[in-house]
Amino acid sequence: MGYCRVVMTPLMPSAVVIVDSTEARFQGNWQTSSFQRNSYGQTYRVTDRMSYSTDPRVAQWRPSLPSAGKYTVSIWLPDGGEDRATAVTYRLHHAGQVSEFLVNQAVLGGQWKRLGRGSHLFHGSGEEFLELRVADIAASLPRSALYVQADAARFASDPAPPTEAPRINSVIEAPNFVEISWTTTSVSDAYLISRGNEAGSMTVIAEVTGTTYLDLDVEHGFSYNYSVAGVNDAGVGPVAFVTAATSKSAPLQMVQGLTVRTVRGAPELSWQPTRAATAYLVERSKKSGGPFFTIAQVTGTKFVDFLAFGVAHYRVRSVNAYGNSALSSWQVNWRG
Repeated sequence: MGYCRVVMTPLMPSAVVIVDSTEARFQGNWQTSSFQRNSYGQTYRVTDRMSYSTDPRVAQWRPSLPSAGKYTVSIWLPDGGEDRATAVTYRLHHAGQVSEFLVNQAVLGGQWKRLGRGSHLFHGSGEEFLELRVADIAASLPRSALYVQADAARFASDPAPPTEAPRINSVIEAPNFVEISWTTTSVSDAYLISRGNEAGSMTVIAEVTGTTYLDLDVEHGFSYNYSVAGVNDAGVGPVAFVTAATSKSAPLQMVQGLTVRTVRGAPELSWQPTRAATAYLVERSKKSGGPFFTIAQVTGTKFVDFLAFGVAHYRVRSVNAYGNSALSSWQVNWRG
């Protein structure tokens, strides 16, 4: 059995067993390579998948687990490319069962990619392993080699849930968005973002792996409560709270969906409602492209111009108590 490294850290009271390509078992013709960047260690193994081959070519990562229990399983790959296999089956033999995972090796590497969402049960028998068989991969076209890579595998027992709340670094408030950033917390794989208004309960709106969240689903002049909490497979950690208020301004969104049809000999305009608008300005011109002049202000999303005659060109602009939108709709044309 290959040599495995077991790592224990005070921040993560769990076992982490890493089996590199230098420690894994290989059957068949695999080449040692350092051509692709971002491998784990100095080298990795690679082979090609042609249309025909009698060589079975198998890679196995056999960890020496310290005990039975649940472990998350991740793989590390170097950078991919157009000539790398896009559908590689990994089989995890654990606790008397086999779990399969499909991995695209053509994408950028240089990081751990977890197989499955959660952890997997292991008996710690010494006969449990992760396996890749080249025969499972669809063959490439003749004279067009497709390459399969094998680097490191990691087996990590479930960590403790996060024990600290993120610290909010900044809050940017604008008329049409709120952006929140925070510090990283130990043992957090991702962060849950929740939002509520001044009177409502909090609702989870996003799960992100970074430390910044941009909320575009907000209204003008409203106050919102946000919470940020670290999360991993063991659970959700303590929550950090912050309040943000969007500033009040004229509507920012241009009117969409403006159409015109003839009703009883007059042009009838209709359009979609826009966010933060309390009314709409209907603008008309005798010439395409303007100049346009406001002929009506309406609170609904329809208007019939009974004074139009011959040819008319229209735009609609949203408005509220703080002013008119700088953007009008696209022009529509009518001929009587």
